[in-house]
Amino acid sequence: MVQKPVGPERLVKSETRLRLGDALAALSRKAGLRNEDPTVLDAVRDTAPAKPLTFD
Repeated sequence: MVQKPVGPERLVKSETRLRLGDALAALSRKAGLRNEDPTVLDAVRDTAPAKPLTFD
């Protein structure tokens, strides 16, 4: 059960605010991602360090 904010929190934590975790979970479900997919993506991504910026 989600507790409703009391006092000054009501001003900051609106009930209509976007909850990022919930939004990302819904997006991944809509895209058809499974728990195994990030593991596969991690296996094929480039792990070399980025080249530092230069200001020539």
